[in-house]
Amino acid sequence: MPIITFQNLKKYLQSEKRSQCAVWLIHGEEFLCAQALETILDVFLPTPADRMNYEPLDGSQDQVPLALEKVNTYTFLPGCKVVSLLNSRIFDSKQSTPDLLSKIRTAQAENNLKAASVFFIRLLGTLGLSLDDIEGKNRRRLIGIGPGETDQWLDPVLGYCRDKGLIVPAGTDTTRLLETAVNRGFPEDHHLIITTDLVDRRRKLYKVLSEKGVVIDCSVASGSRQADKTAQEAVLKERMNAILDKFDKQMDTAAFQALHEKTGFDLRTFCASMEKLVDYVRDRPRIQAADVEKILTRTRLDPIFELTGAVAERHPEAGLFFLRSLLAGKLHPLQIIAALANQIRKLIVAREFIDTPEGRAWRTGMPYSAFRRNVMPAIIACDDNFRTMLSAWEDALAPPPGKGKNGASVSTGSTKKGKKKARKKKKPAASQLLLAPNPNSPYPVFKTFENASRFTPAELLQALEKLYAADLRLKTGEKNPEIVLDDLIMAICRREQKK
Repeated sequence: MPIITFQNLKKYLQSEKRSQCAVWLIHGEEFLCAQALETILDVFLPTPADRMNYEPLDGSQDQVPLALEKVNTYTFLPGCKVVSLLNSRIFDSKQSTPDLLSKIRTAQAENNLKAASVFFIRLLGTLGLSLDDIEGKNRRRLIGIGPGETDQWLDPVLGYCRDKGLIVPAGTDTTRLLETAVNRGFPEDHHLIITTDLVDRRRKLYKVLSEKGVVIDCSVASGSRQADKTAQEAVLKERMNAILDKFDKQMDTAAFQALHEKTGFDLRTFCASMEKLVDYVRDRPRIQAADVEKILTRTRLDPIFELTGAVAERHPEAGLFFLRSLLAGKLHPLQIIAALANQIRKLIVAREFIDTPEGRAWRTGMPYSAFRRNVMPAIIACDDNFRTMLSAWEDALAPPPGKGKNGASVSTGSTKKGKKKARKKKKPAASQLLLAPNPNSPYPVFKTFENASRFTPAELLQALEKLYAADLRLKTGEKNPEIVLDDLIMAICRREQKK
């Protein structure tokens, strides 16, 4: 059976092959998954009477056995029968940890703690952990946060889960039951539709579903790279054109850009705003930018890196704009301080490298291609030397084998077979002093060097001092947090007048 994209779904449903498909897997962006589901239901159950043969189930619970029972049960009414397992977690496993961590970070960066908590609870359930398990020092290791990766997002998400009284569900494996049922088949004209936000193509379950049924890929790149933004914009334009065609309207390019700026990549809000604009213009055939500005408010939740990027580029107007957006989204002022401090530390490390003999290849204004060719090798070599030096320090400070911290003898213990326990493998150093934590992705390093060149070493050290003072003022309640952060951003972005 085929693997098709959301854009090709309607064409596929017009073919005779659709009746041969008993199981459908829809995965990817939540709004597009919901649209795909409705499109399939309109084909199989086109009338309100037909919809009596539709039974949706919440896939977030352990509903797989119930879904299989229902899809194998004959209905009293004639026609097709459809059972759906919505927002299923059938692909959640330890292998899906990186995907879930990425979704948590993205949601938290966009100030969407509700969504971040949902993915976080799913992650804990997959790993067999409780909220109490990750309160300790080993929480980074337990949930798979790698060396050099920040865990600043963890405390706000954990606090939200505590405040809302969220409970980690018990993990149960129903994948084999589903595999067996799909291989066996369902009664004629009975269909099972599964929606999920992520899949693992390496697992046997995915191969079974793709061989016996139809897989509909609704995924959209969620990153902040230019290629990701281009893909997101293409999806928004596709949805825009579908709504415009439905109501026989047109829309100016400037109007689309204004709407995109107000909603961001939020398909549900974007489509609702499009329909509101169609209602507003009434008989007028074209939607203009002025219409967008007149009736719509900005709902876009800006990620915190927009603020840190504006400050690193020394753009005070943009910095203050994104600060207002983040505070309106209920981001805590101390989280903003922490993000800015982390950015300034990165700039200090880069600025220090620029001023060393190893950094002499860097030139302000140099193109990215020259940076990759001439500067990146020196950066990687510098990071390697730092790791070696750090490892040597740790070895020098570690107690001798069989000795404790104070030199006392420590029993090595033994296993049941009488063999000595092996020494625990040393954890790799997690340090913010690395110039390129991920050398396979040099462009963020290039941007860091560009921004570091905008400051002198003295200005960066003064920025750290200003951050410390602002942090103290916030914690002592000396002034309104918004005023404190305004003053901080202006002070960091301000350029000293040359005498």
